[in-house]
Order: sequence, then C-alpha cells, then structure tokens
Amino acid sequence: MNIVDALVLGVIEGITEFLPISSTAHLMFAQNFLGIQITSFVTTFSIVIQLGAMMAVMHLARQAFLRDKTYITKTMIAMTPTIVMGILLYPIVKHIFLSHIMIPIIAMGVGGIILVLFERFWKNKNKEENKFITNKQAFIIGLFQVIAFIPGVSRSATTIIGGMASGLSRYSATLFAFIIAIPTMFAASVYDLSKSALEFSLPEWGLILIGFITAWIVAHIVVRWFLHFVQTTTLEIFGWYRIIFAIVGMLLLTR
Repeated sequence: MNIVDALVLGVIEGITEFLPISSTAHLMFAQNFLGIQITSFVTTFSIVIQLGAMMAVMHLARQAFLRDKTYITKTMIAMTPTIVMGILLYPIVKHIFLSHIMIPIIAMGVGGIILVLFERFWKNKNKEENKFITNKQAFIIGLFQVIAFIPGVSRSATTIIGGMASGLSRYSATLFAFIIAIPTMFAASVYDLSKSALEFSLPEWGLILIGFITAWIVAHIVVRWFLHFVQTTTLEIFGWYRIIFAIVGMLLLTR
C-alpha cells in the first residue's frame, strides 16, 4: 500500500461509512481492484480509518447528550451486545470474514434486497420524529448492530433498520445509529491496535494517519447531506445500489 492507496481508501471510507451500503465491502473491493494484498496491517488500516469517519459525528453526539442526558445511558445499552459479541467474534471477523472478498459481495446483495423490502412494507412511513429513545429501543438497535460484524451487511443499514423496526422515525433511527457508531468504532480500533500496533513500521503509521484524516474530512460532508436526505426520502435507492454492486462484483470476480 502507498500514499495514493491510503488517500483513495480514505475517500471511499468517508463516503460509504454512514450510508447503508457497507464501507467494509467497498474497501475490500477497492483493495482487490488496486491489487493490495490483505495483510494484518491492511485489515487494521481498514478498521482504524473507520474511526476517522466517526470523528465527523462527534458534534451530533455532543448535541444529543446536551439535549437528553439519558442518551449516554442509551448508548451504553446499545453498545452492550456489540462489546460482548465483538470480543467473542474478533478472531473470526478479522481472520476469516475480512479475508474473503465474496462474503461482503453476497452480503451486499442480500442486504440490498432486505432494505428494499423493508422500505416498501415498513408500517410507520409517516411516523413523527421521536425526541427520546427508550432503553428497549436502544437494546434492539444494539442487537441489530451485531449483525454488521459480517462484512458487507453495513452497520449503518442494520442499526437504522433496527431503529425503524423498533418504532423510531427514519431520521431518529439514523441519528442514533450515527451516535452509537462512535464508541463502536473506538472500541474496535483500540482492541485491534492493542493486538497488532507494535507490528507496524513508522511509514505504515503514516499511511494510517493519511487514511484517518481523509475519511474524517469526507465523512463530515456526507453526514450533513445524508441527515437531510433521510428526512425527505426513503432508503430504497441504496438497496437497489447494493443489489447492482453485488451483481457487478460477482461478475468481475468470477470471470
């Protein structure tokens, strides 16, 4: 991996992290296209730059915590299933799920179909915005987030669907999904780095920093756009995008 690769992957991460289209699938596909060999460093790079994208929503978390002090508790409740399952599944996720490109491709297609069907049959299409989230809803969203351990599923997609399924409006579900992403990716990055940080050279740390900052800047732009988007439009278009991505991906990888 070189500086250009780090910049490209940082841009891709920043664009895709908060959209329900799986940043991991796009990163793995891009790495395959760029001819980047999947190593322990590359896997860690992909995890840590996601934390860079999370920095773009820090101001949203601050506003939410100031508006409702219980938001901190709700976030901790949502994080509980993620932390427990993350520790248990870490070896499988890093060394198996993140090493096979077809896993995210298939997950993209299946997730796309689910997203399209969910948006078409969701019963609360005209639901008013929710100012508060219950503990039960927070836990349900946390359970849905665990599904996103499978690359290509999309943490954003699962948590938004989980929030909407629990009774939240699309905007409220999206906002909470963004907020719980911060501790989720912080925990994932710290846990991964605690196991592999000493293996990396100074130039490799430089590449991580480049990807981190790039993802942060790009994600900041995308987040503002997407929060406006979900207030007026359904997520169905992203479902169709996922399906097309999966079909094209399979054709390219199997030819």
